[in-house]
Amino acid sequence: CYAAVFDGHGLTSYAADLCMNELYDYINGSPENARSSKRQELPEDEAIINAYQRLDDTIRKNPEIEPRTGACAVTVMMQLQEAGNFIDADNDDESLGLDIDSRGSDTDARIGRSGDLCAKVAWTGDCRALLISETGDVVELTKDHRLHVNENERLRIEKELEKREIREGLVDTEMWKKTVEQANKVGIIPRAHSFVGRRTGNDGQVVGNDVIFAHTNGLSLQITRSIGDKNAARSIIATPEIRNFILKKNESSRLILASDGLFDVYDCKDIARLVAKTSNPRKAAKLLSSKAKNRRLYSGKSIDDITVVVLDLW
Repeated sequence: CYAAVFDGHGLTSYAADLCMNELYDYINGSPENARSSKRQELPEDEAIINAYQRLDDTIRKNPEIEPRTGACAVTVMMQLQEAGNFIDADNDDESLGLDIDSRGSDTDARIGRSGDLCAKVAWTGDCRALLISETGDVVELTKDHRLHVNENERLRIEKELEKREIREGLVDTEMWKKTVEQANKVGIIPRAHSFVGRRTGNDGQVVGNDVIFAHTNGLSLQITRSIGDKNAARSIIATPEIRNFILKKNESSRLILASDGLFDVYDCKDIARLVAKTSNPRKAAKLLSSKAKNRRLYSGKSIDDITVVVLDLW
């Protein structure tokens, strides 16, 4: 079973559309997935990572695509387990075995038992996945790739920015010359390399949380991982984080995948309370998106994509 949410940004939907149409095939058709496919297992982590990166390359190399086009993504692949062919981390939680794949950290392994539902969640950006138990307990399967909430990402970005690499050809462009002229008039030294800062509103006031600028007057993004965005800072990568989880046999949970348009206005407890109002997952998804849209409207927030998928597991 496969489910996903893609949240596009920029001036076109090209990146999100490409992810929607191609990512599943890229994962299953990758050489890294050959062994898993033969054994009817979940895809190897490398197959998922390479599929994300292959999509990123496709978008970046397309000369006809607006360079600010990109997408956040959250994908989940699930499989009913046969005995002894899924390895996951040991965890004290009685209902779920969870492991954040940190690419190289040591973990204690255990084997999923026959009848368990085993899954891999992968994500870039600020789309999220939640698992809600029958009793309303919430497990956040993802953590936003944003500087102000993800300390690991901030440390990774800061390490990359220490290189102070100048984008090739930038300082020779007319745009950069105008940027320098404007900066000199107000006594600012422009930066020809990426940096962390905050945006300025039309009234000159600083607004919002930290973002990553490609260079002074360059593209800025709140997210630290994205598919596409070829004009963004080079520290913004398409490599997804991957998390494994096991839902034990005869236990039920509700899986929520959604874009940040939902989570900007509702926290996890609110979401769990709302989806408990209906036993129909399709109606639950519509309820969440409708409620989020109205809350954004009446709170004065800007219009944003609100995509919600609700799956009942077991």
